[in-house]
Formats: sequence, structure tokens, C-alpha cells
Amino acid sequence: MNVTVQGAGVVGSVTAEILRSAGHEVSVHDPEQNFCACGHADVTVVCTPCLDGILPWTVPADVTVVRSTVLPDAFDVLPVGRRHHWPEFLTERTARYDALHPDKLIWGSDLDETAAEQFARLLLGAHYDVAPQVHMSVRASCVVKIGINSLYTSRVMLFNALYDAVGADMDDYESVCEGIGLDQRVHLSHHHIWQDGYRGAGGKCLPKDSRFLAEMTYGCSTGDFVESMCESNDRLRRGGM
Repeated sequence: MNVTVQGAGVVGSVTAEILRSAGHEVSVHDPEQNFCACGHADVTVVCTPCLDGILPWTVPADVTVVRSTVLPDAFDVLPVGRRHHWPEFLTERTARYDALHPDKLIWGSDLDETAAEQFARLLLGAHYDVAPQVHMSVRASCVVKIGINSLYTSRVMLFNALYDAVGADMDDYESVCEGIGLDQRVHLSHHHIWQDGYRGAGGKCLPKDSRFLAEMTYGCSTGDFVESMCESNDRLRRGGM
């Protein structure tokens, strides 16, 4: 197939590599980096940052696959039955390794599971089978991506609360983590208090995606909890206590 990858950043670069290895004719469109794809594509794969959760203009194609993290309503601008969501779960420092060795493949689509799987296999080739796959609606796949990063944020905030609970004493905090870590139901990921000189959940994705969840749950009984988590994290990132 003739595939256009929209976005030449970290996600776009590794995505183009995967699709070329599947035997597709791949071009990259990113005018800001002097990559311009001309003409109509069979498939456009969107890998551009969507800081407001809304899809940008997309290169015309018969089918659009979105890798970017967006709000579920962002898919409303795309034709039903010709839109798919293949969320990425990459860490910037290890993006290529994470992309080539994923622990899961989440695929959102309007199509029934059989048709969605057929298309995903056609697009991804052998890469489709490198990890367990779960097929779902595009709304559900968006919530999976946003939910995972929001869960990471909540873990960071909880460990920060434990740090405060021992009076910001690092020796006591490390003892608390050691004790909690003995519980086999608990995993101590995201327990480091200080990140690049600041407390709280940082990076490009965790605060943004937690804000997306706050927007999605606004007016719900859980909305206040998510909004409070976001506000507390913002204070910590600004250096507040």
C-alpha cells in the first residue's frame, strides 16, 4: 500500500520504519522538517502531537490511522468505517526499542473485530504478532491510552503524598517504599519523588493526558478527583508544596 506517515518526530520515525518493514511504500509528511508528501495515499498514519486532543488537518487518504493521543471526539471529523486508532506507548529515550518490542497492541476501529484485525494485519505485517492484541472501539482505545498515563500520574502523586506523610524525610520515605514493596500486589514503579529537579509527574504526556481525563470526566462524580490530582501535580511541578 501507499502509506503516508504524518509527522517526522519520534513516533513518526519509528512508525515509518515498522511500515516499511511490512513492505509498504512509505512517505513522510512534515513541512516543518522539510518532508512533504504529495498526492493521495491509501492510508495516512497520524503521528503529530495533538496538545489540545484535537486532530490536525490530515493528509487525504482512503483510510486514516491515528497514533497520536487524542480525545475520543476527535475522530468525529473522520469518515465512519475508515478511521482507526493505533495508540503508541513509547518512552522518548527508548522509543525505537519500545516500538519494535511492544508489550501490547491496542487497536481501535469502527469495524467489527474480524474486519479490523484483517486491516491491522495488512498494515502492520509481521509486527502485528509481536505482542498480544486487543480490538475495541476508537473511544475505548483513546481511554486506554489516556487511562494508562493518568494511572501513572496518580501513582506519582500517591508516592509524593507518602513522602509528605513522613515529613519529607528521604530515609523514612525509602523505608516506607521498601515496606510497601514487600506486598506482592504492589509494584513500585513511579515512586521516585524528584524528576529533573522537580516533584510530581512531568514529561510531555502524563500531565497532558491526565488533563484530557479531567475534561472527559467533567461533571461526573469522579471528575473532582481527577481535577484535584491535576491541580496538585501542577503545584508540585511549579515547585509548590
